[in-house]
Amino acid sequence: MTSPRFLTAVSLIAVAFAAACQTAPTPQSEETTTAVDTVFNPAERGQELFTEYCQSCHGAEGRGNGPLAELLKIPPPDLTLITERANGVFPVDMLATYIDGRGGVESHGTRNMPVWGNIWTDTEGGADADQAVAEQISELIEFIRSIQEDIPDL
Repeated sequence: MTSPRFLTAVSLIAVAFAAACQTAPTPQSEETTTAVDTVFNPAERGQELFTEYCQSCHGAEGRGNGPLAELLKIPPPDLTLITERANGVFPVDMLATYIDGRGGVESHGTRNMPVWGNIWTDTEGGADADQAVAEQISELIEFIRSIQEDIPDL
């Protein structure tokens, strides 16, 4: 049979070993703290999406002069002038609907740009795909908002 002293000794060794294995959290450097505390910027993520999906037609600066623009039947618009064309109001809902594209095809025929809602839903997959697509569209819109030209006073 095992003596109570032996069990106590084994228990103390186990507790000491467990305590020795635990490490105190290392203090974060100021750089790490700053990186952790940085707030996510939707316009920056939107710029990444724009570069990946839109730049080839709309150009790096969104002016409609991408490398594929000349191959298109209808040239892509200058996205930096959306607010100006909308009489000084940035049309978030209209842009979201158009970028998504799943709202239906207009009566005159097919769209002039991909139906990103379908493409991104297929890419994202899963039950949360629609939410992920809505977030991507929102981030893309924030980038497009950030590149709007100042409207001259009339």
